[in-house]
Amino acid sequence: GLTFNLSTQVPATPTCGACSPTINSLTSVHFISPTTGVVGMSCTIAKTNDAGVTWSVLPLINALPTGEPFTINGIHMSSNGQVINAVSYTGIFRSIDGGGTWTNTYSYTDRIGRHLTWTDDNTLWAFSIEHQILKSADAGATWTVVRAQDPMGPAHYAGHFYQGVSGFFSS
Repeated sequence: GLTFNLSTQVPATPTCGACSPTINSLTSVHFISPTTGVVGMSCTIAKTNDAGVTWSVLPLINALPTGEPFTINGIHMSSNGQVINAVSYTGIFRSIDGGGTWTNTYSYTDRIGRHLTWTDDNTLWAFSIEHQILKSADAGATWTVVRAQDPMGPAHYAGHFYQGVSGFFSS
């Protein structure tokens, strides 16, 4: 973290008609090595295998409702690069083939999905506004409600678990 290099090669091509992402629309990032990582953006996910020199747009659009604009608020790639989980306002999406195809594994009501964190490749936590917290113990295949949605509850915008259930979240 002493030095950073600005990558301006992230794709700015929209993947849905309601979107127009730019380099400024990056909303989440996860690298599994110095060269391989994914970024969530407004309307798309991009992946690099060469430290951000080049990027490819992943075809997330096949898992979304037609014409639904979205922003990827949290993203995780497994250590082998095959399983990717992404949280958007409308749901949680999962790929088991490195981003080639996607399924919707959880749907939020009222566009409340906000953040994704993890303790390992199998244990993931999703946070939302309206107080809801979800947990997956199977690499995002299924999700369990840990704290129910409450429209009067505080918004959770970030969180991190560093060991088991030890961690923190903001509200």
